[in-house]
Amino acid sequence: MKRKLVLIVLILCLVGASAFAGKENAASLNPIGIVVNTYMGSYERVIFDYLSANVTFAYSPNIAWSSDISLLAVYPGARYYMGPLLRDLLGDSLEGLEDLLLPPAPLGPYVGVYLGMSSVFGETFDVGGGAELGFKILLTEDVVSIFAEPYIGVEFLTNDSETNGFKYGVNFGLVF
Repeated sequence: MKRKLVLIVLILCLVGASAFAGKENAASLNPIGIVVNTYMGSYERVIFDYLSANVTFAYSPNIAWSSDISLLAVYPGARYYMGPLLRDLLGDSLEGLEDLLLPPAPLGPYVGVYLGMSSVFGETFDVGGGAELGFKILLTEDVVSIFAEPYIGVEFLTNDSETNGFKYGVNFGLVF
């Protein structure tokens, strides 16, 4: 039941966000988390040509399918897309590749920061934050396009020093 509720909320976010014009929205899922029964998704909205705001949600009814531990997490954040900066720094050296390597937000290389809170039900409540570096690249170019987003970062939580440290992964999603 909870799994259906999470999927319904994610679908509603996608449908509601599609009302905006242009490719200023991105919604993504982390498919690797599904393997361990953790559902993670995010929504991102471009604020300026190079800056976006995003929120990530994570939920697990029982981590790794076999534990009694449930997780709920919310991470609001911001991302700075480095396309304009790199375009100025590199000048003509990328001639012909600018559109592929340095597209406008919400695509291309970015650096982001986030704050967040997570609750492992029955165990702890954590508050923390982190930073990430990633690259969002289009896999298809349509009205609604598919992207891949590899990222690396660091994360620090107040009560859970075991999960502090590096994070990495690949998200897949839609930009519209």
